[in-house]
Amino acid sequence: MRLWRQADGKTDTVTPRFTVDRTALDQLRAAGSTRIGQPLPDLSLYYQLILAHDVPPEERLELVSSLNSMAVVEIAYFAPQPEVASFNTVELLRTPNWQANQYYLEPAPTGIDS
Repeated sequence: MRLWRQADGKTDTVTPRFTVDRTALDQLRAAGSTRIGQPLPDLSLYYQLILAHDVPPEERLELVSSLNSMAVVEIAYFAPQPEVASFNTVELLRTPNWQANQYYLEPAPTGIDS
């Protein structure tokens, strides 16, 4: 399993997940904890691992499993992949018939008698 340097010289990257200054993160966490009355996680401990695109899926799974087996790692997981929203264009283009609900056309007192 390769992690830091690959055979072709490419390097996998480990970076902090949040780029805000640690002092600012600590202040935000303290303020949030005070506001909700519960401890919040230390976001300065969150890291992301960016692997080269040519790393096979089996090695990616092995890496996540080995990270999860370490005592210093609370949890390691793959970032969720976004999905393209799907919709039915025919339904979007069809406007409902609201004529039966146009009570304002009726005589007073329910409408304006137009």
